[in-house]
Amino acid sequence: LARVQDTASAHLTMFLDSLQSERLNIVIDIVKVTVMLTGISHVVACIWYGIGANPPGASDSWVEVDGYQDGQVSFMYRYTTSLHWALTQFQGGMDEVRPHNVLE
Repeated sequence: LARVQDTASAHLTMFLDSLQSERLNIVIDIVKVTVMLTGISHVVACIWYGIGANPPGASDSWVEVDGYQDGQVSFMYRYTTSLHWALTQFQGGMDEVRPHNVLE
């Protein structure tokens, strides 16, 4: 995955150098940061949901306490809730969904 990213980054750099447009470079930089932030948030959201769906021992988790078990809400709702939680961690968190055990 890192090799693909390095190759893509090298090709993108060569392409941008050929254009020599400052505005386009700024837009591309914004898109790169947005994609990276979204990718990191996706990974954090998946890990956080995985921990919440399979809590250690008999402890409560955000999935159980807030009623996000299978059958109660759709997969897409659980994923977007996890992604929303992960994105909000960059700016102070959210109160609607919060951790309920030490691992979370």
